[in-house]
Amino acid sequence: MGFKEFLPTFERAEHIANGTNLRNAGWGTVRLRGVPPRSTLLNATLYWGLILPNDTAGPPPFMTVTIEGHRTTGALIGIAREPCWNAAGIYVLYAANVNAFIPPAINGDYQVDCFPSKVTTAENPWEFVDTGFTMAEGASLVVIFTNPNILLGNVYTHTGPAYFDNTITINHNLNPVAPPNSLLRHTRIGADGQVGGGLISLLPTTDERTFINALQIKGPTSPLNGDSDWNGDDGGPLNQLWDTHTDEFESVISAGAANYTVRYVSPNGDCVNPSVHVVTIK
Repeated sequence: MGFKEFLPTFERAEHIANGTNLRNAGWGTVRLRGVPPRSTLLNATLYWGLILPNDTAGPPPFMTVTIEGHRTTGALIGIAREPCWNAAGIYVLYAANVNAFIPPAINGDYQVDCFPSKVTTAENPWEFVDTGFTMAEGASLVVIFTNPNILLGNVYTHTGPAYFDNTITINHNLNPVAPPNSLLRHTRIGADGQVGGGLISLLPTTDERTFINALQIKGPTSPLNGDSDWNGDDGGPLNQLWDTHTDEFESVISAGAANYTVRYVSPNGDCVNPSVHVVTIK
């Protein structure tokens, strides 16, 4: 199942996101920051990714977890190849609307829990190796808001998930077409980022490059940021394996464009599941 538009476009809006790893735990804290005062919530979605067994019953169409102690039920969004932990598994992505659990200030630490995980003690997955199911990967909270005092634009959300171990180009349609703009804020969410094995950094797993249209925004040789999108930063230094990255840069999407592309390249091979892309074109 490929990426597709997930939410209706929000006009005169902005977005922000953050996440937490879940591996060997099934619980974590999303530290959401950066929403300015006098903002009004438009949408809040919790996304999470898991590695489940690839059995004949298939993954459950719905799954209930908690945010700040409140039960919330998410729907299955997509299925992809698992990221090289257990070939008998599949990677799955779920999403739940959590508007009801976001306070007016929006910023805060959000405790998320009750994600299925065979191991729940938060042990280092490279020292305590258990590739039995279920392996929780991570969860991210994406908030879309409006504010009278900042530059706003059109917010588009696309979800997958996908898989790559060398290169992948993902095309996103824009409906409505891109407005006149000068800046992009772009968020990329997914599994199975890591710097190597545990805390040992290895170049083959830290050299992924990210391109928006023709512009390389992340990774070695980027004119903007030489760091990889897929170092498992939401769980750094451990347990890694989940990334939520947001960058803002001069627009490479022309006014009136009906689509844009995100391309990932891993020159030395890595197993990654890009799962959610959110862009504010402003």
